[in-house]
Amino acid sequence: MREHRYQLDLPHSAARLWALMQDYDRWTDYAPMVVGVEVLHPGDARGDGLLRRVAYRLPLGRRGSALELVTDVEPERGYTYTMISRAPGNDQTGRVRLEPLGPERTRLH
Repeated sequence: MREHRYQLDLPHSAARLWALMQDYDRWTDYAPMVVGVEVLHPGDARGDGLLRRVAYRLPLGRRGSALELVTDVEPERGYTYTMISRAPGNDQTGRVRLEPLGPERTRLH
């Protein structure tokens, strides 16, 4: 199993970053590879169980999409997402985590 990890310190509160992450219409503003996000099912009040389709750019002008299920939602802290594959056993899972470092500073994992 391949694992990728990264972190980035941002000069914003976790609450502000969380609000931006939930505004799917704005993903194209800060994620250049994303073409659009369509919410297929909103999940519960916290967003747990949310199902979204993310369309993205591929090399050579092609486009792709991923069906993602969001779980383990902790508002202003993070969530887990599973990219659901057409082939059984080929799903990919990721975790987004916000670590507050101060009033206007957050580490994104």
